[in-house]
Amino acid sequence: MPIILNLFLSFFIGVGFFFLGKFLLNFFRLLSIIKFISNPIYQYPIFGVVIFIFILFPFFLLGIFHVNLFKIFTYLIVLIGLAGVLLNINNFTTFINEYKKIFLNVNFEKLLVLILILLYFFISLAPATSGDSLSYHLTVAKYIIANGSLPLDEMDFEGKLAGIGEFLNAFAISIDAEQFTSFLHFFGLISILGIIKKFSDYKNLSSNNKYILMLLVLSCPLLIFLIYSSKPHFFYLSLVFFACSFLLILNKIKNNTKVFLKIFFLTNTMLLVAVNAKINFLLSFFIINIIFLYNYIKFFKKKFFLKYSFYILFLFAFGLLPFPIWKSINYNYPFYYFFINPLPINIPVYIDFLSYSKNYLSEKFPIILFLPSRPGDFTQTLGVGCLLIYFFIKNSFKNKKIYIIAISFFCLIVFFFGQRTSRFYLEIYLFIILVSPEFLKKINNRKLILIFSYGIYLQSLIVILSLSWAVINIFPGSISSNQREKILSNFADGYELIKWVNSAVPKNSTIIIGHRSTFFLSAKYISPQPLGYMKYNSVYKNYYLDQINKKNPEFILFYGSQPKFNYGEFNFKECVGNLYAKKENVGHFASRNPFNSQKIKYNGYIYYFDNSKIPNCVKSN
Repeated sequence: MPIILNLFLSFFIGVGFFFLGKFLLNFFRLLSIIKFISNPIYQYPIFGVVIFIFILFPFFLLGIFHVNLFKIFTYLIVLIGLAGVLLNINNFTTFINEYKKIFLNVNFEKLLVLILILLYFFISLAPATSGDSLSYHLTVAKYIIANGSLPLDEMDFEGKLAGIGEFLNAFAISIDAEQFTSFLHFFGLISILGIIKKFSDYKNLSSNNKYILMLLVLSCPLLIFLIYSSKPHFFYLSLVFFACSFLLILNKIKNNTKVFLKIFFLTNTMLLVAVNAKINFLLSFFIINIIFLYNYIKFFKKKFFLKYSFYILFLFAFGLLPFPIWKSINYNYPFYYFFINPLPINIPVYIDFLSYSKNYLSEKFPIILFLPSRPGDFTQTLGVGCLLIYFFIKNSFKNKKIYIIAISFFCLIVFFFGQRTSRFYLEIYLFIILVSPEFLKKINNRKLILIFSYGIYLQSLIVILSLSWAVINIFPGSISSNQREKILSNFADGYELIKWVNSAVPKNSTIIIGHRSTFFLSAKYISPQPLGYMKYNSVYKNYYLDQINKKNPEFILFYGSQPKFNYGEFNFKECVGNLYAKKENVGHFASRNPFNSQKIKYNGYIYYFDNSKIPNCVKSN
């Protein structure tokens, strides 16, 4: 199959969700509700995706999905997209003509916004090259297709972080449309911009100020990292943003119980999908529902209490409980613990992996929120837009105290219990942008706002250069097989190594492999991840060595300038037999970030593995 066909399939999955969302919003009579926060056209795709996975995910957890079902559903979405395009040719012509007017009447801010949107569109359709994508996000999706369930292997630590995001990725992967796993984030971006536009119009902001707010989103360096990734974060964060926006308009419907209930049901559906993707969104879910409850009591006292309670119970029973209960059954661990973290920490050493995950990049906090410590960290920052917090604190506006309490509570919880990286504070960054129309016109220090604007312009130009580099150097991999091969070799870490392993070992064999980019691997594999999180004298050493023994591996892989036989503090030299295969200069430490890539080549070594010697053959390094 030509590679470019995968690109078209990815695109038409997105178009299919656009028309599915449009149909569902009309069917459930929610268009008038959506119009409170945005032109519905910006929200069709995310609504189509949300309802699709919200309904199917609990049934997937029951184990009724298989590879053909994934393909059938995915091709059905593609057909909806094709049919929608054919039936709306005239509408598209009108749409294009309208946008021609935008390009004819463009100022500097609008031009930056249009360029950034276009670049994000192309980079979201580029082939997957990020480390996390090629590790568990796509590998788990591939496993789901083959086995109809999430992986339960105790050796696979990262796989236990998977959720509804990898379930959605599986649909695209089932027909080789891997670009959709990142194209999805582009829809989240458009949803956010549509909401910002609406709230700017509510406050009659000038055209310049409206586009400045959009640039605060689009120029955020972290978005380069998140949108061009199969990581289930940004799209699901856009669902939280969607829910937050409704909190700001509740006063408009305070006498309408029917509309209030629809908003409550709609926003919680969005939030529950986000929570099933990443458990850290549970904090936003909790805060938003507390505010909903407060407004319910303020507006309606005890009216329609039974109906409100029924909605809560239904949403919790169908949208929140199934995944923790599934984990509880499979990991023999109380389900309520999975509301705190996604890992079954009753299994040995998982608590150490959790600690490592929480402390990732913590040594660079809080500077990394604003500035990179080195060029390679640029896409890990929120950037100069963080200075918007100064104007937020300095100016008075309605409900400011409530917002400050909610933001402070959020930040304290994340600081003490979450990961101290910029992406865990992106929710707050976007929320401040959302409420900024409330105070933007009240800023008296025009000189300061001008300096701030120039900072955003400069950052926008840097992000444009970064995205342009990525589009020129990586996007062509979605167009032709030759380009894909070249680009994956240059920018996807481990691609060359895994490609060699695939050519060297039989597909039905089992190999111990320490490299993360297992998405490309054809053979069955054993990940030695647990050994990297424990000391050699750990009481759990034999627990995981016995796990390796039970899987009966035939080969083991090492790579470097020389064969180093260790994983962490565990040396396997006495466990190996003869050298099965060797290739010099088989790969290099690649990265899609040119500042993080290393061109130094390493060698690959595959040895026969003598499983009968485990665990006694494993020595201290």
